[in-house]
Amino acid sequence: MALPDDEKFRFIAELWDDVAGGEVPDEPWITALIEERLAEYRANPGKLSPWEDVKARILASRGK
Repeated sequence: MALPDDEKFRFIAELWDDVAGGEVPDEPWITALIEERLAEYRANPGKLSPWEDVKARILASRGK
């Protein structure tokens, strides 16, 4: 299926919402990962990148 990347991202988000009801599953490893990432953010809030920058890096690494 040849869709533009933005459509693929939207499709993935819609699939997740359909499968998980828009909620994060209650799995210990997911909770631990979220807590770890939150702690990293709180320790270094300036190291974050806006979504558009992250998306651009992903697409650039894929040669798009």
